[in-house]
Amino acid sequence: MKKYIASIAFLFALGMSAAFAQDDISPSRKQAIDSLALEKVRDLSKYISIIGSKETAVLRSESCHGPC
Repeated sequence: MKKYIASIAFLFALGMSAAFAQDDISPSRKQAIDSLALEKVRDLSKYISIIGSKETAVLRSESCHGPC
């Protein structure tokens, strides 16, 4: 789980370095890109934690009484 978050953070930092390397982007645009990227990282972290949760897999198998 921690590896996934670290990987996402690394990719985020790599992407942001490319965005900040362009001098012709306005500061407000940079802030918008940063904000959107952080939102995506949070969404991915939530998704990974749900998918990686062993409790979720157990609950699904217990709640499935017929063909799933």
